[in-house]
Amino acid sequence: MTSNSPTTDEIQQIISKLKVKPYNRICFDCNGRNPTWASVTYGVFICIDCSAIHRNLGVHITFVRSTILDTNWTWHQLRCMQVGGNDNASKFFKEHNNVNVDVKQRYNNRIATMYRDKIFKKASSVHEMYNEDKSEEIDFFSQEFKPVVHKTILPKKLIVNEKENNNVLLDDSSVIESQPIKSSIIKKPIKKPIFKIKKNLGATKVSKNFDEVEEKAIQAEKQIKDLSKFNIINNGNEVTDKISSRLMMQNLEDTNKEIEKHLEIIKNNPKKAEIVERLGISSVQNFEISHNVSSSVYAIKKKFTL
Repeated sequence: MTSNSPTTDEIQQIISKLKVKPYNRICFDCNGRNPTWASVTYGVFICIDCSAIHRNLGVHITFVRSTILDTNWTWHQLRCMQVGGNDNASKFFKEHNNVNVDVKQRYNNRIATMYRDKIFKKASSVHEMYNEDKSEEIDFFSQEFKPVVHKTILPKKLIVNEKENNNVLLDDSSVIESQPIKSSIIKKPIKKPIFKIKKNLGATKVSKNFDEVEEKAIQAEKQIKDLSKFNIINNGNEVTDKISSRLMMQNLEDTNKEIEKHLEIIKNNPKKAEIVERLGISSVQNFEISHNVSSSVYAIKKKFTL
């Protein structure tokens, strides 16, 4: 009986004892038999249909529980059922003319509030009498809701006194910071390519003589003029050579034609042929013209036998 919350066996034992009484075997509101629900606020037993009406009124007016299914009863709620009961509630309501009234109006008036407070006070006194834990039952409407303040707890290692700070500075472990760090740990900066810039970007001294350059330029112009004249002369000579060669060719062709005419005449006249043989002129020279690649002309002599 002194535990924080009752067990299921204790709950069933207390409720079964209360139901044995004849006035708790009927519903407080509708007089129905074998009620299986209870209004903890007023300490009365009711049927399942009336429990729905109580539930619609709200928990701030009446709080219902099942006498069979619910197993999370508290000691204070059980004390309300023990100090209450259908007989005590009906007597109080009859004394204050709160009987022949609708169910909603019965529990929403000043008389119902008076009886509710009376039941709560009696249950609290009985609860203290049997030395149950006072913090077990907490009234939901009497609670003061305050914002929860979370305390920040720092670890002991982070809290260091001034004396400890001085000792830390003199400790050998602080020497580690002054030790040279290995080059393999430190990343060497990447060397960027540096482009060399020529410094001599200004005016520079001229090492050559302008007079010599002018003389060389004048000589080059003279040579070009001489070459052009020589080419003109050569071109003129070539023209004259071509003309003379053509004239010679025409003369030779004319002579050849005359010789051919004489030969034809001799062939046609046998008398003239005999005269030529007697005179010892047995051959007549015939000239043919040949031209070589180098444009030089010469005569080739051939003998014709008659």
